[in-house]
Amino acid sequence: MIRFFKKISTMAAVSLTLAVGYVSTANSETTLSARNAYSLCTTEDMDWINFCNGLIQGYADYASLSGNACFPTGTTRTTLITIYIDRLPSSQAYNNNESALVAAVEILSRAYACRG
Repeated sequence: MIRFFKKISTMAAVSLTLAVGYVSTANSETTLSARNAYSLCTTEDMDWINFCNGLIQGYADYASLSGNACFPTGTTRTTLITIYIDRLPSSQAYNNNESALVAAVEILSRAYACRG
């Protein structure tokens, strides 16, 4: 049973890695830019707040599963969103107009670096 879960998690990590490779080569019409994510996630509208909650949860899951970030137990989505929004405008990905996912990995891996 444990072997099964290890295979599933490995497959998920590989799938997500391939998805990120696709996102980085996708055109601007299919990729959410870091700048657009900042605009959406700072809009005081319940629909966009809910969108941003789901967005950051997906980004946090990817960052964790790919080994780019290690979140302490009890880290809340509110904390993740606050860190993401506060640090997004000063991120390299934002300044280079890269995808919101690339920015999230950059920000979350710095805020929640995995310790050897």
